[in-house]
Amino acid sequence: MKNHQLTCENEQLIQHILALETQLSEQQTVLDENKKAISVHQKTLKTKNKTLLKKNVLIGQKSDKIATLEEYICYMTQQRFGASSEKLSLNQLGLFDEAELLSDEDESEETCTEVPAHQRKNKRLSLPENLPTSDIIHDLPEDEQCCPHDNQALRHFGDECSKQLDYIPAKVTVLKHIRRKYMSPCCNDYFVTATKPTQPIEKYHARQQESIPILAALKKWLDKSLKYPVKSEKPTKTLTYLNNQWAKLIRYTENSAWPMDHNLAENSIRPFVIGRKNWLFAATVKGKKPVLIDTA
Repeated sequence: MKNHQLTCENEQLIQHILALETQLSEQQTVLDENKKAISVHQKTLKTKNKTLLKKNVLIGQKSDKIATLEEYICYMTQQRFGASSEKLSLNQLGLFDEAELLSDEDESEETCTEVPAHQRKNKRLSLPENLPTSDIIHDLPEDEQCCPHDNQALRHFGDECSKQLDYIPAKVTVLKHIRRKYMSPCCNDYFVTATKPTQPIEKYHARQQESIPILAALKKWLDKSLKYPVKSEKPTKTLTYLNNQWAKLIRYTENSAWPMDHNLAENSIRPFVIGRKNWLFAATVKGKKPVLIDTA
């Protein structure tokens, strides 16, 4: 009896173990299927992420292109319908007159004090005395060295002096302008002073004093801007062009004979540019002649 009972219990345990193994096998199958599903889902997510990244890149490129086109549209609208760049406002007319105003400083900056029988000019700040000085004498022509009242020869009685700072590369000198002053020895009613010719170098120095600090500040800003480029295409092109042309831009500060701009050259070709559209529809050489005359 005992053996039979043990045998039954063993069979029940075996059946229970088999049932557990079957259950574990089914659960393992479910787990394997879940792993496969998760793997497939992860691959799908990676594919979707790559697609989204590509779309973001395309969207960024299209946004940059749209911004560039909008800038171009604004530029063309300004060119087509905006105010002409050749029309200056009254406030702009005096922007580049500093050199011309400074060139006449001998007459404009000196103030005069009225005293009996003659005028006395107030003194300005003098140049350093240790600088080498060259005298430039301005004398009256011989045909003007006579009194218009009594035709007597004028007597030299004094000089009118003004100093000008002259710059030579690696050398600084002072040019002392001496203007001869004459008076009639007979009537004592006629006084005359020799004129001083216009000094172009004064305009050059004034232009250097005004331009060089501004150019230095502009170059500092340009170098800083190039280190941090913007996404917009038009400002980047503008900054790159300015940087590439910088050596040519500052050349005018090295020589007083070189102009600041090429307006004279543009003005010389302006008639041809304005008349170009008219000439395009002149069918023959004879037809171009009246068009040229009308354009001129």
